Amino acid sequence: MAPGKAVITWGSAYNYQGTKTVPQLPMLRVGHQYRIVLHLTSVPDHTYLIRLTFNDLKGTVIKKEEFRSEQRDFVFPVGTVSYSLEIINAGLTSFHLGRVDICESSMPIEVNSDIWVHKPVNFSSKLPLNVILVRDSKQSRKTYPVLQNLMLPVQVIGIGWQYQDDLVSYLNQWLSKQQLTNVHIISTDSSLDNIVLQVKEKCTQAEVMTTNACATTEIEHYTWNHVPVEWTSPDVTEPDWDNIMASIKDVWGEVII
Repeated sequence: MAPGKAVITWGSAYNYQGTKTVPQLPMLRVGHQYRIVLHLTSVPDHTYLIRLTFNDLKGTVIKKEEFRSEQRDFVFPVGTVSYSLEIINAGLTSFHLGRVDICESSMPIEVNSDIWVHKPVNFSSKLPLNVILVRDSKQSRKTYPVLQNLMLPVQVIGIGWQYQDDLVSYLNQWLSKQQLTNVHIISTDSSLDNIVLQVKEKCTQAEVMTTNACATTEIEHYTWNHVPVEWTSPDVTEPDWDNIMASIKDVWGEVII
């Protein structure tokens, strides 16, 4: 493709009745500041241009922002009804795009990583730390202020839905660095059950909980029948924290912070 031409374009405008198109970009709020991160490489390096275009109700361009960096903060302009994102060829011969993240700029930069280790909540050196693995939805990542009210020491680790590396090795290395002697590892998604069981094989001081029964008898684990196989669904992007915390207390007992 010739330099100066768009290699790929996404838009927020849609006309389902007319063309069966749906938004390809998230809905943003006017006047709010956002951060866009592109997990993008090209050959030769940085031979691309990123363009954000903001349009009013009539399709007239209100503002354009162009940049070459993988990360950029921007304010969603007043009067914007739709916007588009383009990757422009600036001499590239090939490129690889992992994904595009758009979030509020106030979110920590770690939110744009494949694995997001949240800040611990209700931490106590005298009580077990409950490390809760959450498989992120495709919709959004968020913090969970509700955990502060549930009176348990909690460390949430969000795992991107597109993550394909060795998660067991990552978790074992992370646990080793934390030097935790009293830790619970909890799976909140059936796709993570085998992960926590494999982590247990090396991290012998940890106790683990899975979402469903497992045929592996050599590894200590806990199961229960009063919760669904998965604690999240495509329609609900936030885990069922009340149910998760109740299950933790059922197995390991009530604790007081």
